[in-house]
Amino acid sequence: MNSQAQDIVMHKTVCFFLVIFSLVSDLSGQEDAFVPTPREKVVEEYVGDNGLLATSAGICFPLGNFAFKEADETEAGFAKTGFTINFLEASHFLAKHVGIGIRWNRHQFGYDHEGFVDWYRIRIPNAVFYARSEDPWVMHTAIANLIGILPGEIADLDVRLGFGYTYVKRPEVFMEGYDRVTGYFQYSWLQKEAVTSGLVFGFGTNVRLHLDHDIDLIMTWDVQRTTARMNVENVLGVVNEEVVAVDQPISLIALGLGVGIRL
Repeated sequence: MNSQAQDIVMHKTVCFFLVIFSLVSDLSGQEDAFVPTPREKVVEEYVGDNGLLATSAGICFPLGNFAFKEADETEAGFAKTGFTINFLEASHFLAKHVGIGIRWNRHQFGYDHEGFVDWYRIRIPNAVFYARSEDPWVMHTAIANLIGILPGEIADLDVRLGFGYTYVKRPEVFMEGYDRVTGYFQYSWLQKEAVTSGLVFGFGTNVRLHLDHDIDLIMTWDVQRTTARMNVENVLGVVNEEVVAVDQPISLIALGLGVGIRL
């Protein structure tokens, strides 16, 4: 092979290696420039309780005219401190801070017949009066609530606002009066039992202390208000009867303690 042919072969060999080197360098550069696509961030959604089933009991206090003790005031209720039972509270939590629910309560108040008699004793001192009332005031309320929720690690706070339906029973009251000197019968008055139903407004809170993963100790506070419109039958002097239309305002505050199951 002459020198010219050798130069041609050498030239082709150099060109071949230059091409290979160029390809390898390009691939190496591409590998060095490769940046892996970052993984998508995982957005953690709030996963909380779906709802609550609870029951509680406690005491309730009459407010305003419902506790008033003036016999000549038609709106006076003569109600005494009583007790309350929350048979059922069922709530569904729509989101972390919002829920809806229902509550079914029974409130019972004694009737202060002694307070009723005292009004007559002061104004008619020459007579002796006796009164009795065997039945209490009774209210059943069913309220649908909108609930605001403030969650916490140890306890949750629920704030409730709602409207509903109430059943009210007014107790029967009987009173007699006798002459203080002679003991002769002077006066007789009977107010018969009356029942009615209507709308009720409610506002309240729950403080739910988490005892474990599913059980809460619940402290409740409620205010409820309604007007019981009823026809009350009075019997005067045994034979004289009259029916009086009464609009009885009823306001109360109830405090209770209970347990609940988080769903």
